[in-house]
Amino acid sequence: MGRREGETIREIRRAVRSGRLRQPFRAAAVNVALGITFAGNFMPKHRLGNTDGNTELFRRVRSGEYCLAPDQQDLVDSR
Repeated sequence: MGRREGETIREIRRAVRSGRLRQPFRAAAVNVALGITFAGNFMPKHRLGNTDGNTELFRRVRSGEYCLAPDQQDLVDSR
């Protein structure tokens, strides 16, 4: 996982922990919470079961909606 991707998931976990971002979330909500424009590509790329071998960070709830993957949620809950 690249540096930008690593920082992005850390920021998403912080936003969930602080309540700025509620799960399940859509790309538009992540973009607003983090001040980014690429969540719509980032989340599907890193969903559980992606076929490209990317780090699995999100669980797809339904079309366009995601939650943190269980191991990422554990990091939110442990703080």
